Amino acid sequence: MNAAMVRLGVSLSTGLPMACGSPSNGTHATSSDSGAGGDTGLASDGSQQCTPLGAPACARGKTCCVSGLSGTCENLGACSSPVQFECQSRHSCAAGEVCCASIPLDLAIDWSAVSPEGGLVALGVTSTSFCSSGCASPHLSLCTTSADCAGGTECAMLPEGNAILLALGAEALTVCAPIDGGAPLSGDGASESDGSAGDASDALSGD
Repeated sequence: MNAAMVRLGVSLSTGLPMACGSPSNGTHATSSDSGAGGDTGLASDGSQQCTPLGAPACARGKTCCVSGLSGTCENLGACSSPVQFECQSRHSCAAGEVCCASIPLDLAIDWSAVSPEGGLVALGVTSTSFCSSGCASPHLSLCTTSADCAGGTECAMLPEGNAILLALGAEALTVCAPIDGGAPLSGDGASESDGSAGDASDALSGD
């Protein structure tokens, strides 16, 4: 994991206008395209490697199933990991669906306890994204442009400083946020250790 990645954060209180639907398990046709984009690689067992919020991503109909600090593309029903990402934006999903994510950005993490083998899963973190018919706060509707967002919201870049996103491979992350201000996009990704960003970088790089 590149320790130099930009780290971004947001308050989970951000209001979103849509009702959160359930994951669209098994409704997508598998495509050779890699979902949110990026090159693909193979793990030692031949499975396709992926990054939850970065490249490489999985083909539509697959989920990036995370173990430790790495992920592999699996069928939606086959992944039991509490950290898995089916999509990275609305364009990863079928027509009429949005990419609805649950990311505990304000969760305090003791980065001294994080290892490449255990990653976020070993700390009991749950973080997911699924293609859904809708998405309501505190979930985040991931987007690439404001055209991905419902009326009254726009695609906005999240503030810097969140270590959870670093662990998920996010170089940048944009979500649908209220145009009229609403709850501010904030949140500093608090850590149980001082200097969370530095602690996260050290943990992810193995230093």
